[in-house]
Amino acid sequence: MYKLKLNKEETALFLQNTPLLNREMLVYLRKERNGFYTFYSASGLTSDMVANRVAIEILDLCDNNGLTVSDILERMAAKYPNQHRNSLLKDIAYTLFSFSKMSIIVWKGKNPFMKKTKEMRMYAIKTNAILLMKVNLYQM
Repeated sequence: MYKLKLNKEETALFLQNTPLLNREMLVYLRKERNGFYTFYSASGLTSDMVANRVAIEILDLCDNNGLTVSDILERMAAKYPNQHRNSLLKDIAYTLFSFSKMSIIVWKGKNPFMKKTKEMRMYAIKTNAILLMKVNLYQM
């Protein structure tokens, strides 16, 4: 699995960015019995996806409120005072990164994950190449 890492400069820029919910790409969102949510992106990159309550709370904060990531972090820290801010920031970053890949989140200005998306693709290509090499070795 690709591990999202932001250095200090990337984190500072990330906190200043404004994520916006792209409702056109969110085909459906449904609360399930077990407290999770299922959703589908019109991007075609995924089938039905599952999200937890916190991910949906983050998504709701992006619903054209004009909040920056820093604002979202402040609201989540107020709601979950027993959670460390670094832990909350990681959750927010992973959640927004995932929703961005599916075009459910768009960014006011430059997408702070553009470089990370390219890194992730290279990681996937490298991982798939290694798997193919292993498969070919087993077939010999």
